[in-house]
Amino acid sequence: MLHSSETGYAVMNKELDAFSFEGDLETCKRYCRNGDVIAKRIPYKFGISIRITWHKYWSKAIQFRKRYREANIFYLHLNWNNEYMHKTGEIVHRS
Repeated sequence: MLHSSETGYAVMNKELDAFSFEGDLETCKRYCRNGDVIAKRIPYKFGISIRITWHKYWSKAIQFRKRYREANIFYLHLNWNNEYMHKTGEIVHRS
């Protein structure tokens, strides 16, 4: 299975509406059966997930760190991450 933000390949049926395996191209070729195709899987951003926690505050009362995607305001801690989905790209290989 591909990580959410990485590009890869998938073994899919001819209609490109279902896949059975995701990974790198060489591994997908081994799992490709008659009638299946290998298509490129391209990630795209579709939202943001936000986590809010309440616990002991750190050494600084108010702290904002964009690199780590977090903000701390006394006892309130916020974390955010981008959420990705994959769309099907061009067909790379046919069996």
